[in-house]
Amino acid sequence: MLKKMNFLFVVLTVLIGASYSLNVSATSDKVVAIVNEHVITQSELDARMTSLRHYLAHNNETASGSSSNKINIRQRALDELIDRELQLQMAQRGNVQVSEVAIDNAIATITKRNKISLEQLKKELQKQGTSYMAFRKQIREDMMIGNVVQHVLGPKVKINEQEIDDFLRHAPVFNRAPNNQEYHCIDILIPTAEPIADSNLDAAKQIAATILTKLRHGAEIAETIKGLGSVGETVQMNDLGWRTVQNLPTIFVPAITKLKPLDTAGPLVAPNGVHLIKLAAVRGETPPSPKITKDEAREMVYQIKMAKLLKPWLQQLRATNYIKTVTDN
Repeated sequence: MLKKMNFLFVVLTVLIGASYSLNVSATSDKVVAIVNEHVITQSELDARMTSLRHYLAHNNETASGSSSNKINIRQRALDELIDRELQLQMAQRGNVQVSEVAIDNAIATITKRNKISLEQLKKELQKQGTSYMAFRKQIREDMMIGNVVQHVLGPKVKINEQEIDDFLRHAPVFNRAPNNQEYHCIDILIPTAEPIADSNLDAAKQIAATILTKLRHGAEIAETIKGLGSVGETVQMNDLGWRTVQNLPTIFVPAITKLKPLDTAGPLVAPNGVHLIKLAAVRGETPPSPKITKDEAREMVYQIKMAKLLKPWLQQLRATNYIKTVTDN
C-alpha cells in the first residue's frame, strides 16, 4: 500500500504551482486534438500552457523566449493533455473508483507538504482561477490514473539487493536538511532546443565546460557569460536567492548539498538545457548525514524504475489508440 500511494503522488504533480487550471470557457471552442471519441479544445490547451509556464517558472525552467520555445511549450502541453486523456479513458474502462475520503487524505498530504492550511490552498487556487471543486476533480482523476499506472507497470518493476545497496551509498539528502538550512544559489543556463539533439547537447556541454573552467579560476559570472549563446539564445544567469532543499529544483539538490560556498557544480542536463550551479553561501544548521533506511531506499529505487517505464508505456498507448491533432488551415 505504501508503494502504491507514494507512486500516486509521483504521478499527481499537484504541487501548488503545478495544478491544472480547470475553469474552461463555456463558449464555443476550437478543437485542437481528438483522442478516440474525446476532443481536446483550445481553451483546455491554453489553460494547460498557462499552468505549465507557472510550473516551469516555479522550478526555474525557461518557458518562453524564442519562437521555438513557444512552439515547444504548446506541444508539451498538448502532449500532456493527450497522455492524460488516454490514461483517464483506460481508468474509466476499468471502472476505477476513488472515494471522497481518499481525496480528502490526498489534499491533506498536499497542504502538509506545502506547509499551508486548507483555507490557504483554496485562496491560492482562486488566485490561479481554479475552483476548489475543480481541484478535487483533478485529484480524483490523478488518483484514477495513478491506480491504472500502478496496476499496469507495478508488476514489471524488479529490484535486487545490490541496487538498494548502491542507492544507499549514493543516497541524496532530500528532506534530510533541517528546515532552517538554506542555500543561496546562482544558476547558469546554456539553452538547448526541445527535444534535445545530441549535437546541441554536446555544444552546450562544451560551453558549460569553458564557463566552469573560468569560474574555478576566479572569474565573475556576468563577465564570463557575456556574448555566449546556444541554439540562438544567450546564456542566462538566474539568482535563485535563499532556498531550502525542498524549494530547490530537484535536479540541483544532490550537487548543491555537496558544494562548499563559492564552488560551482555541473554540467547538469535538464529538459531546458545544461546548467551550472554556483553556491554563493549557506546559512542555518549543518544538515546531518543522510540516514535513509533500507525500506526507504527500496521505495525510492522503485519510484525511479516506475518513472523510466512510464514514457514507453505512454508511447505504446498512443500507438494503439486513435489520436488526431487538428491544425489551422
